[in-house]
Amino acid sequence: MMENNLPKILCVDDELGILESLERTLRRRFEVLLATDTIDAFAILEQNPDISVVISDHILGTENGVEFLSKVEKAVPSCGRVLLSGQIDLKSMEDAINTAKVHKFIMKPWENDQLLIQVVEAYKFHKSLMESQRLQKLAITDPVTQLTNHRFFQERIRIEFDRHKDKKRALSLIMIDIDHFKKFNDRFGHPEGDKLLAQVAEELKNNCPEGDSISRYGGEEFAVILPNTTSEEALMVAERMRNHVLNCSFNNYPLSISLGIASYPQHADSVDELIISADQSLYQAKRRGRNQTVVGLNFDH
Repeated sequence: MMENNLPKILCVDDELGILESLERTLRRRFEVLLATDTIDAFAILEQNPDISVVISDHILGTENGVEFLSKVEKAVPSCGRVLLSGQIDLKSMEDAINTAKVHKFIMKPWENDQLLIQVVEAYKFHKSLMESQRLQKLAITDPVTQLTNHRFFQERIRIEFDRHKDKKRALSLIMIDIDHFKKFNDRFGHPEGDKLLAQVAEELKNNCPEGDSISRYGGEEFAVILPNTTSEEALMVAERMRNHVLNCSFNNYPLSISLGIASYPQHADSVDELIISADQSLYQAKRRGRNQTVVGLNFDH
């Protein structure tokens, strides 16, 4: 049996005759899924996250198609959204565009060729958005570790710093370095070094509190942003990471990491000072013999 590789669309209407007509017209280009109410529609969306277009009638019994598509936009923002209507005034059309970000309007009764054209255009919007999201993700993703990259870190730390400064909340930063990474590279080669980086990144990520951001800072260094976290709390996170990596090995090669912590407002008054303080603390950890965590150095103001 041949696998169906057609893009999926979901049609929602409380009239079975309309659904059957849509299915007959669109099945040439799409795998068509059908629902007679919004409850079934959301169940289908949950089971089929790859749905590319949702077509909804304007009136779904006692429910409103614009409100339904608005919920779809929040749940699956990459979906193309199409509204069917027997009659729709300019105000309703404006509401649909503003509330549900509807991409296409199809009037009943429709010409089949025109219907297909409109739905294909909605599908092209979906493809364009997915490609844009893919490129955006590539731009902020480190290819070796699959963590966010230095560019993302620099943008995120500034956003978080401003937010925490406005709310007068603690913000901590951990800088991490893999000990003796150059020796490992010299002994095993760069391909194995990349595998080691990926493994350490995975271990750090698994021990990073949910909601925190870990990035590859560059080379064998990583950076962890800890929102609403004091230096004492950051130290517990850092030590958990350090001890976990210490219990790991790569090709029977012992692993350890050095870590430096800085916190706002305890150690820094600006985002640049926060980064420098964490980096200097990391440098101190390595000077003191590696495989340890040093908490931040204060700036003289």
